[in-house]
Amino acid sequence: MPTEDSRHTPDALRAASRVDELLDRQVLAKKAQAAIEGLPDLYRDAFVLRDLEELSTAEVAQVLGVEPATVRQRVHRARLMVREYLGALAGGRP
Repeated sequence: MPTEDSRHTPDALRAASRVDELLDRQVLAKKAQAAIEGLPDLYRDAFVLRDLEELSTAEVAQVLGVEPATVRQRVHRARLMVREYLGALAGGRP
């Protein structure tokens, strides 16, 4: 069992900080996933293909059977919705 003093060494503090950072990232990733899953299908499909799958706007337009301008609009609106959701969780304004 670690002694009181060994828990406060620089290495122990750095390790604890890394663990906290990883946990924070996991929580944020789950919240972002929930935000994406909460998007209406119309926007989620365009957002996932464009931003997560990294297809070009033209490729997404072809897959969805819409104009590239429509893809840009849907992705933009999806990003705003995700930002708003995550901003509300953080207690701030997007």
